[in-house]
Amino acid sequence: MPAQRPTPPRKRIHRLHRAVERRLANPVFRGLLRSPLHGVLDRWLVLLSYAGRESGDQYVFPVTYTRVDGCLVVVTPKADSRWWLNFRGGHPASIWYRGEERSATGAVVTGPERQKLLTRYVDDHPLLRRALGIDEDSIGTYDPRQDLAVVRFTLGPAQAQIPPGPVPNVIRGF
Repeated sequence: MPAQRPTPPRKRIHRLHRAVERRLANPVFRGLLRSPLHGVLDRWLVLLSYAGRESGDQYVFPVTYTRVDGCLVVVTPKADSRWWLNFRGGHPASIWYRGEERSATGAVVTGPERQKLLTRYVDDHPLLRRALGIDEDSIGTYDPRQDLAVVRFTLGPAQAQIPPGPVPNVIRGF
């Protein structure tokens, strides 16, 4: 029986990163984005919530965004996340944006518009350029930008104002 090879260090770091993200960072950011202190993070993060297209499970997590033509644009590596698959062909969501819960419809963007939105996103978030694998040296036969999902969220009106008191969850009953 052949000996099992150990997991490469990169995978262990990736798993550790995801665990810290899920157990520490996401809960802290969820709380801050719903609190009166939301202004600290509003420039970069929104809280996205939606029901899974097939499972119906409720998901709530922070995402980095940029605003383009009145819509919010979110970019994620396809290999590292699967949430964006729910938004193929359009899907309803709720977004906690600048202290208000807003209804939204998200749709994965393809074609020439995708490139325009991706360029704008990277221009607005230069520190994420390298993390997403986009740099001047990577242009050539392999284009890492094809490994990125671009999702555009069209915002609806703000929901009713939340009364003072404990901050409720974005998704009712979650």
